[in-house]
This record gives sequence, C-alpha cells and structure tokens, in this order.
Amino acid sequence: MTMPAQAQAIIGGAVTAQIGLVGALTQAGAQYILVPTIPDLGLTPASRAGGGILTAADFAAYRVREMAPLRCAYRGHVFVSAPPPSSGGTTICQILGILEGYDLPALGFRSAESVHLMVEAMRHAYLDRNTHLGDPDFVKNPVERLISADYAAAIRAKIGRPVAEEDDVFLLSYYRQLKSRLERKLLFGKRREDKYASD
Repeated sequence: MTMPAQAQAIIGGAVTAQIGLVGALTQAGAQYILVPTIPDLGLTPASRAGGGILTAADFAAYRVREMAPLRCAYRGHVFVSAPPPSSGGTTICQILGILEGYDLPALGFRSAESVHLMVEAMRHAYLDRNTHLGDPDFVKNPVERLISADYAAAIRAKIGRPVAEEDDVFLLSYYRQLKSRLERKLLFGKRREDKYASD
C-alpha cells in the first residue's frame, strides 16, 4: 500500500523538524529551551488556541531537575526506571513484584492460568497508578508501599482464585478511586491557576 503524497509530505516535514530540533539541542544543550526558540516553534500559540496556559515565560523559568532513578528487583534482575512524575516505573515494579510470587514457567507460556495472573496483576497495578500517582510537586506518591513485598503479597491474596474478580465489585472500587483522582486533578488545576495568577 502506497502512502498518499500529502501524508508523505506531512511526515517528512515532521521528521525534518525533529532532526532540526535535535541538532539545535545537541549544539546548545539545555540552554536552547531558555531562549525564545522553542516557543517560536508554535508551542505557545498552540497552547493558547487550545485553552492552555503555557507561555514563553514558562520556558524561560524552566530548570531541569535530576532525580534518583527508581530501582526494583525481579528474579535476580535489577530493573531501573524513571521515578514520579513518570508513573511507568512504579507500575512495572508493582506488576513484577506481584508476579514474582507465582511460578509462571510451571503454568506454561500463554496458558490460561499464567495470562489470568498477569492480567490481574496489571489490573491492580494500573488501578493504583490511576489512584495514587501524580506530580510529586502536588501529590504524595506512596512508591515504597506500592512496590513493597508486603503489598504485593496482599494483592496476590486477592487474585489467588482461578477466576477474575467480580466485575461489579472491581468497577465500583475503580469508580470510587477515579472520582477521588478527578477531585485531586481539579484541585491541582486550581493550584496551577492560583500559581500563575500570583506570578
């Protein structure tokens, strides 16, 4: 299947723009984002057009913060990933911690039992991700608890049955957690508005 010429032009232009940005960052380093160049690429007008609050002053005030990476172990292997505000590392570590308590090879590759356990581990981990994790400037992230062996064991006790949890029970719990997260997001948005109003 041949890609339409218009699509080729759009993709080609996007790639060219990315290459130009990478080249500029390579030459100027982090200082590149402290000058008007990136806002001039159209980010700030796009933000305004979409009802956003991003301004050139935000880029000028931005400072990079180096944070200690997140580490966890799985069957003798060390997994290293990004800490919050990225939630991926915490979620993967939680999933691995839950699954480490099962003899997955003995259950068979892609067997019903092994798939069931992996899906349940992911379902619980993503529920916790959507409930507890966020920008550490505004949210307290209980990372150590979420990736602890005790917490993984508590989750395994819930999913040790050969069938998935009743959907209505799980969805009710998810609804409550989602409602709580939405309320926190609304509060977070208000804090951001207050912050920019005071600047």
